This record gives sequence, C-alpha cells and structure tokens, in this order.
Amino acid sequence: MQSSQRRHGRHWMKAMAAFACAAATLCPPLAASAASAAQTGAPAAQPGGESPWPYTVRLNAKDVLQVYPPQIDSWDGLQLRARAAVVMREGASGSGAADKDSRATYGVIELAARTLVDKGTRRVTLDHYSVTKAQFPSAGQEAQAWVDALQKDAIGKQRTISLDRLEAQVQGVQTAERNARLPLKNEAPSLIFSRQSAILVNIDGAPRYVRAEGTSLDRVLNTRVLLLRDGSGRHYLHVFDGWMTTDSLDSPAGWTVLPSESPDLKKLRTEAQGNRAADLLSGVTAATGDKAGDARQAPPTLKSGMLPRIYVATRPTELVVSDGDWLWTPVAGTQLLYVKNTTGNIFRDNNDQQIYLLISGRWFRAPNEAGPWSFVAANALPADFAKIPDDSEKENVKASIAGTTQAREAAIATNVPQTAAVRASQARLQPLRFDGGAPRWTAIAGTSLNWAPNTATPLIQAGEHSYFALDNGVWFTAAGVEGPWVVATAVPASIYSIPPSSPLHYVTYVRIFGVSGD
Repeated sequence: MQSSQRRHGRHWMKAMAAFACAAATLCPPLAASAASAAQTGAPAAQPGGESPWPYTVRLNAKDVLQVYPPQIDSWDGLQLRARAAVVMREGASGSGAADKDSRATYGVIELAARTLVDKGTRRVTLDHYSVTKAQFPSAGQEAQAWVDALQKDAIGKQRTISLDRLEAQVQGVQTAERNARLPLKNEAPSLIFSRQSAILVNIDGAPRYVRAEGTSLDRVLNTRVLLLRDGSGRHYLHVFDGWMTTDSLDSPAGWTVLPSESPDLKKLRTEAQGNRAADLLSGVTAATGDKAGDARQAPPTLKSGMLPRIYVATRPTELVVSDGDWLWTPVAGTQLLYVKNTTGNIFRDNNDQQIYLLISGRWFRAPNEAGPWSFVAANALPADFAKIPDDSEKENVKASIAGTTQAREAAIATNVPQTAAVRASQARLQPLRFDGGAPRWTAIAGTSLNWAPNTATPLIQAGEHSYFALDNGVWFTAAGVEGPWVVATAVPASIYSIPPSSPLHYVTYVRIFGVSGD
C-alpha cells in the first residue's frame, strides 16, 4: 500500500533523509574498505582512524549545523574537491541531535582541501580545509550567516578520513560515471486501484517453497511476508492479529479469516516475531503505536469485520487505495485536480485531460485509470504542477517536480544518511535457508562477485573464502556460507560497483561509516 507523505515539505524531508543516497545526484557510492579488495575479493583492513562525522558547528544555544561525510568530486592524491550534505537544525539538543520539535533545513557545501596521506596508518589528513561554495535552497537571508559560520570553523582546522574510504570513493565515482551513461528503465509497473482497504503481497517471481523446519508447512521463500502452504495447496497469510487463508493466490476476494491458529502456524508466527525473519503485516506503525495504553490509534484487527482485500503480485506492482470512489478536488491557482480520499498522489490536468500518478518519486500518465500508463520525466510535467501552492495539501509532491525549491532540497536530503550504532558482539545473523538446500551461485555482471538468488537474505561471494550477507541494515561476513557469521568491519569496494541492472544494487546504499571497539 502506498504510504502517506506528510503535508509540509520540511517534515517530509526528514523522512526522506532516512533513505541514504537514494538518488545518486550528489552521492556516488561509498565503501568502507580498500579498493584493492575489489581485485582480491578479500575483506579490506579496518579503516584508519577518522575525525568524527558528522561534525557539528554551533550557531547559538539551540541551533546547529551538522556536516556529513564528504563525497568526492575529484582527488589527484594531493588536491581534493568534494561536496558534503549539511543540515541546519533549529531547536536541536545540546549534542546536536534532533529534538521532537526541531526543524531541519538542508543544504550542500563544496569543499577544497590539500591532502596529506599516511599509508602506514591508512589515514588522510585534510589540510587547508575550506568551504568554497554553499547552497541552502529553501533558506532565506540567514543562509549567508550559516555559510560564514562554516567558513570560520574551517580556518586552521584539520580533519582526517580513512584512506580506504577515499580510495573506494574514487572507484565509486568511476562506477557512477559509467552508470550515468546507462539508459534508464522507466516502464510503468502494474497498477492496482482499490476502493476499499487492501494489502499488496509482493513475491519476487513465481513462489519458491521450502519446508519450514519442524512443521508440515512450506514457506514462500521469495517474499518478506509470512506466507505458507499446506499439503493440500491451501495458503495462509499472517495479517494484523490473525491469519487469512485462500485456495488460490490469484483471487483477491477469495481470502477468508482462519477461525483458529494451528500449532504449526503458531510456531512459525512466534519464530518470526522473535527473529524478525518476516513481515507479519501487523498494521502497527508510528501512527498507531504498539504499546499498551498508547493514546494513538489502535492497531487494526481481523475481528473488526473490515477485512482487507489481498492482492498477490509476482512482478513489479503498486497498490493505490482510496476510501471509496475518487473525490476530485481543485488545486488552487491551477488547472489541476487531485484525489482527496487517498494517501496516494493522483492528479488530473484539465488542460490535457490526462491522469498523473506519482509513485516512488516517478511520474506516470494515462488517459484513464485503465491506462496505458507511460513515464513522464519530472521536467516534462505540465507547468501547473510547479505552481502548486506551498500551503496545499499536495505540496509534498513538489519534491518530485523539477526546478522547485522542494526538489533541490530533496536531492540534498538524500545525502543525509540514517545511521545506527551496531554492537558487534550482540548482532546475530539468522541461519540462511536455501531453496533446494544449497546456494545456487549467479555471477553479478560487471563485477567479480557472485550472489545466491535462492535465499531471502542478500548473500554475496567475494572470494573463495569470503562471503558477505546483509540483514536489517547490518553487514555480516564469514569464511563459508555455513558460518560462523560475524559483523563486518569492512566491505570490499567491489560490492559498491554492483550495477543498477542487478537485483542486488540496493545493497550499495548500506555502508560502514566507521568502527570503534565493539
């Protein structure tokens, strides 16, 4: 189901910041290991000591500027030029962290520095560090004061960064330049429009079944939800606080509530809750809460009688749900209409009588709901889209409309990563399960890597005794697929050259920013 976006642009930018470098406009892929590892396939050495990133420049008692790790534009071994995302946080805490009511404004600075390389410690010192240019698209006259503060802070300062990281970034820049020349694939996904509550279950191709250990049920391996099949071919899907069942995955209306939970179903549900190995479609979000006594909206329940329709898709598909028939509402000052009773973004242009739909930052157009749908570039939309008022309920879509302040700020916001500290001694990788019992290795085009498509966990073979797996945003490494798996302190740079055409390209957006003890 398409998630709703917040009304006001700056709040929406905070949400966008959670997707580290989702757009490569400013951010060629980082790696946390030596470029030489791309050739050997072996894990690189742990990065050398670095200055803390992001670093904070305080403007006053409550407002701070946070500068994130630089992204290289060029480096000849002596002179470095780079760009870095900057967040101005109004009402931040003393540590610079965002408070509940703090407000964020995004910008980007261009940096120049002389580099002093110490190959013994694998560390690079940025000397004569200066801010040469800055841009804060949505800021007013106060932006100059922020730039002055950044430039003043840089005077006489030295900052250090891992040589391994810089070498890997150079490779990433080269990869990004090659990828930029590749033609983009913007075919429209399959679209499902539902006038009632509905859930989309995505399966990566035809269902692949594997026997769930200790039970008589088979689990669908190539989906994130808990979808099971018994010996008669009947399927079971965990939804909200119970189970729904069907004789056919192809019938959205054929799902019914299972009256009681069998021991096998209970066992697998309990395991999934414990190890987070599946999405149980509980309906619990930040808006509903998940604690007893929470004053927010209660999580949905199958006992309410308002049963969702279940759509199962085996190819790229998007589900757009509305509360009944579409309610068209004018956008002030334009010839546009939008559908008010949906969390999706559906528009009609009265000039060309076309319907426009925004999905995951891309626009598609069709003469009617049935299609055919075709891609529309963000700079080829009707002019009225850029005229949507900033106080409109649909102001948030301007982040996906070329030339708007919101779009420029969104491009910067994608450079601000969501970070988390991982206790290496506590993180565990769940045992890998393979369709067929053993990994089936497939080469990743353009690299020396192999991956195993017959497991739900992204698994990469980087060398004869070098394996990497990604689970819940944490890299793990082992000498063999049977383990033991430990948290990785570095990842081969070759992983960050996985091309966009690969099903595993998304792993290039998960990085190790630094290592300190455990």
